[in-house]
This record gives sequence, C-alpha cells and structure tokens, in this order.
Amino acid sequence: MAGTINIAPHSKVTASTSKNNKFQPSNLTDGIISVDGMGEWACEGVTTSWGYIRFPWARLEWDKTQTIKRIILYDRPSEEEHAATVKIHFSDGTFLWMNQIPNDGTARRIDFPAKKTKWIKLEVTDGTGKDVGFSEVEVYAEQGADTDPVNWVDPYIETNRGRDFFFITGSRPFGMLTSAPMTRNKNQGGGAYNYNENEILGFEQIHDWMIAGLEIMPASANADPIMGHKGWKSKFSHDDELVEPGYHRVFLRDPKIWVEQTSTERVGLYRFRFTEKMKAQIITNLGGFVISNRMTNAEIKKVSDTEFEGSFSTVDRFWGGPKDVRIFFSVRFDKPFQQLSGWNGNKKTKDIEQHKGENDGV
Repeated sequence: MAGTINIAPHSKVTASTSKNNKFQPSNLTDGIISVDGMGEWACEGVTTSWGYIRFPWARLEWDKTQTIKRIILYDRPSEEEHAATVKIHFSDGTFLWMNQIPNDGTARRIDFPAKKTKWIKLEVTDGTGKDVGFSEVEVYAEQGADTDPVNWVDPYIETNRGRDFFFITGSRPFGMLTSAPMTRNKNQGGGAYNYNENEILGFEQIHDWMIAGLEIMPASANADPIMGHKGWKSKFSHDDELVEPGYHRVFLRDPKIWVEQTSTERVGLYRFRFTEKMKAQIITNLGGFVISNRMTNAEIKKVSDTEFEGSFSTVDRFWGGPKDVRIFFSVRFDKPFQQLSGWNGNKKTKDIEQHKGENDGV
C-alpha cells in the first residue's frame, strides 16, 4: 500500500485548451491541491442552452516508459464546475474509467494492476459547469519499480493491530523524535495509528516504549481545546493520504487543512497548508492520557512571536518504568502567531507569556 514518490511532476503536461494563463496545464502537477482559484487547470469552456459542454482532456507524458499502479485525481474545489467522469487512456491502447469524482476537491483514487505506459490521457466524459478541469493529478509507480530499496517499505504493516511505536512515519532511524498521527488513544492492540479509523485525534511527537505525547493539531479558531479530542479531531481519508518512510501527508477534512510531516535526526518538521481563508489555531496538548502514559505538570514559556518552549512530565506508565520522565521541547514557527493562549481544565487564559498546570495545553 505504501508507494514510491508521485511521478506526475516529472512528466510533460499538455491539454486540449486552457481558460487563461492562470489556469495552465502545468498546474496539474504543482502540489497545490484543493485551493479554489489557485494551482488549478481549467479549460476554455464552451456550453449551449440545450446542455452541450465541450469536455476537455489533459495528457501527462514521461521521457521513458513508467510502470504505474495508481492515479489520484482532484476536481476543482468549486462546485460550479465538476469533472464527474474521466476516461484514462494509456499508451498501449488500453483505458480505465474513473467515475463519481467528488465535486469538492477531495481525492478520487483508482488502483489497478501495474502496467507500463509512456503517457496517460485524462479525457473528461461527464460533468457540469463551463470551465471544467482539475486541481491536481498524482501518478504513482509500482512498488519496487524504483531502485531505492527504501521505497519497498510498507509503513502500514501492523496498523490494524500493532503498537504505537510501529507506525512512526515522521522519524529517522534512531531519531530523537518519532512523530505520527493518532487515530485511537489506547496502549496496544491497534493503538495510536489504526488503519481502520477515519478520524485523526492529533499528531503525537513521541512514540517510544512507555513514553508518548507532545500532541500538535492544526484547527479552526472555533475548535474548543477544553473539549479535548472531541473539540479538535478531524475526519480523513486514505484516498489522499501518502505514507512513505520518513514522510506523511494527510488532508484534515473538517478544517480543510493539508498536513505534511517529516524529520531530521533531532527535529520534527510540519507544513500546514490551509485551503480556505480562516482564523486558525495550532493546538499543543500537554496534558492527559496518551497511548501508554499520562502527561502532567506542564510548563511553557513564550520565547518570541515565533517560538515557545517548555516541558512536561510523563507518569503512570501502563507497563511500569520510571515514575516520572521529564520531556523538554521547543516549538518554532516560520510565521509569527498573533497570540499565545492556554487552558487548564475548564479555564482559558489569553495572551500569556508563560503557563503552568496539571492538565494544560497551549
């Protein structure tokens, strides 16, 4: 289920027509997904009063033959134009149908037996609106087609029943941070990231034996941290999720935020892309039970408008161990935040310079 990298950006993209310079075919592989009016390809639409729509096509061609097994399509997020069905042509003369493409910019994924092709042509055969097109096209090669042995790794192994430290895509071998999203908050038997769940509770930065925590979650400003996971959790889909060794991408469907994560040996790196303008917050939860222990006695201090640092204790280990292991951390942003706020139980505090409590976060 894990795959090699998306090979669509390595192709030459052409199309039947383009609406204007803002909606060129090259936007199909630019990595900007489901952002209305940005990074999209749209055709020069022609319609009639009796219902005719001139449906477009787009073609991706590589310098050499590729062995591919998966295509993911993203319609333009605007509901006024909808590419509902696509006929996918391959250079060997065969084709596949991709039906019921969502009309909100979310993914439609099709998997098929690996096949060799020099190009693919995406022919829209049904839809509504005038300037029909796509937000993005992703194409994935057969696992093992790449010469890099790392690309043979399947990170999903054991995610239906394993332990929290088995699925840690945001980490390096023996790295200091071992980050991954959490979908089920329990110690084992499918704890932490479980493939069968459809909601992400948060992104935990630590997944080690009897040590877990430092939870981060991007959310809209309306999410209430006092409610815990119920206040900020989000639905997600495996259709647009990319899981590779050292890299993870997922779309939080409730706030409509793309989350990417990777790491160095000592640092966990996140990129949040907001597909709509919104008042947002980055929640950092430093209290309560998480996977195999409990976080408590948190302390944080504002360093600047782009950084805060702190520590918390991990206690009540499920299978024993040291009574109290203190974790120290620093969180840095590439853009300044407007304010740093906190909560402790049911009490919220705004514009803080420092914060302290037993069940708190920022």
